[in-house]
Amino acid sequence: MSRHHEATRGSTVGVFLRVAAALLLCAVVARADDFDTLISCWAKYLTGGTNLNTSDPNISSRITSVVNTANDWWSSMDTSGGRTYLWSDLASAASESQISAGYDRLADMALAWAMTGSSLKGNTSLAADIVSGLDWMYANRYNETVTQFGNWWYWVIGTPYPLNNAMVLMYPRLSGTQITNYCKAIDKFVPSVIRDSANRVWECRSIGVRGAVGRNAAKVAAARDGLTAVFPYVTSGNGFYADGSYLFHGAYPYTGGYGNSLLIDLARLMDWLAPTAYAVTDSQRTNVIQWLYDSYEPLIYAGAIAEHVRGREIARSYATGNGAGQAEMNAIFRVAQTAPANDALRLKSMVKYWDQVDTTASLVSYADIDLVAAAGVLLTNSVPARGELIGHYQFPSMDRVMHLRPGFGFTLSLFSSRIYNYESINGENLHGWFTGYGMGYLLTTNDITQFTDSYWPTVDPYHLPGTTVVVTPLANSVNQAKMSTQPWVGGAVLSNSVGAAGMSLDDVNSTLVAKKSWFMFDNEVVCLGAGITCSSATNVHTTVENRSLHTTNTRLLNVGGKVMLTTLGWRSNLNNVTW
Repeated sequence: MSRHHEATRGSTVGVFLRVAAALLLCAVVARADDFDTLISCWAKYLTGGTNLNTSDPNISSRITSVVNTANDWWSSMDTSGGRTYLWSDLASAASESQISAGYDRLADMALAWAMTGSSLKGNTSLAADIVSGLDWMYANRYNETVTQFGNWWYWVIGTPYPLNNAMVLMYPRLSGTQITNYCKAIDKFVPSVIRDSANRVWECRSIGVRGAVGRNAAKVAAARDGLTAVFPYVTSGNGFYADGSYLFHGAYPYTGGYGNSLLIDLARLMDWLAPTAYAVTDSQRTNVIQWLYDSYEPLIYAGAIAEHVRGREIARSYATGNGAGQAEMNAIFRVAQTAPANDALRLKSMVKYWDQVDTTASLVSYADIDLVAAAGVLLTNSVPARGELIGHYQFPSMDRVMHLRPGFGFTLSLFSSRIYNYESINGENLHGWFTGYGMGYLLTTNDITQFTDSYWPTVDPYHLPGTTVVVTPLANSVNQAKMSTQPWVGGAVLSNSVGAAGMSLDDVNSTLVAKKSWFMFDNEVVCLGAGITCSSATNVHTTVENRSLHTTNTRLLNVGGKVMLTTLGWRSNLNNVTW
């Protein structure tokens, strides 16, 4: 594979053949220009481009962070001639995650080398060490002769992502042979688009960026065409549903997890391809904007995505609902840049409102670096903020409910004979046993970090709010990916702001059964339980509420008009309690 296209022309006879040859040559030149555009645009996503306003503190702070990270990796990198690893903590050739991590670090270093305003920009020694590192990784860790092992994700997505980024950033310093080698490695593990939904979009990114760097029209076209299967609504399995639901891994609600990743990469890929001959033209691409209204807008509360659609990601210390919500707002803001005028205004209005109520971070601090300037304009221009969203939203295809009223929201997490109880794979979410047992999340605008301020590692997993469970100790990950025997789970919207939901509970861990109902009104939620029976245990507990007091311990618990103690560790039996 050459970095430059070559056109070979033999003798021609007649005007027709000469014209045909000229048209063919023009097509080749146009295609080459598209590759240049794609490489340049992808680099801009990563670095912010050559016109960065480095005096903007939101930009300068990121540049500082990029430089510090690159220096950390560079200073700890083994650059000796006989090295057997690049970093001592990534020395194993038998760890697929360490292979990906090695490329992550090289891409971090490449970012500092390529970014405007970086003190390492254009540093010759740094460039030499990055390229040498890429060659070492190709020779010793990730190439077309290596046999895949362990988790497929690292080979198909986790490694091609940073490798592609590094190739884009270091493109001026790479030879045709080096690019050919690195691309052959990616081709070995991602030869074509074969998966669905979020995994499919990830594959399209791996193949598409590799295609641009390798100047391979077929690869870029395959990435574009691979997106076509993502746009239609589904009626079963993975994907977006017409009722606003999003499922992944078969039957898990995952709008704020895998759906989040899908949206972020899809928004970028569509934007990336748009100015070239590879633009996405599928008629159903407009569904993406509708997803933003139906699947995301109702589930983002004060800037955080609802916890009950994040799957096993609730157990990740580095991934919070606030962080996931901000990533989605960033993607929505990107879509708004090229959306039709009315949609663009509505989407920007949504993002502006969320920015105003999200006290954890501002849009300008987390927007993609190429969007920071536009984010600053949005926050100060005349586009009106949407205001608080009021309404009742049922997501029957994923057994989820979102009830939004002035000053508060209430969400329900259920499971049935159609939806799994919880996911626990790869050693994550070990105690998610009851998160689908009618867990009710009370959201308030004066406590927007309730479920993101270390809620999951500190809450008693046997006493999640709204659940009725047997509190006999359970093993890690036990009975994950189980459906109930009961189809009677769902609800109804009685008006735009009032709704009801019910669940016939059949515990997958015991003989416990129950009928649970919720009636959600203007300023109250009525929770009812009936027929609660269990022949195998007596320690059945129903938990009404279980909230974090944060480190300040300033929240008051009022039960039936009486304020409870604020000291930790107290307990009491209360009779005839109604609220």
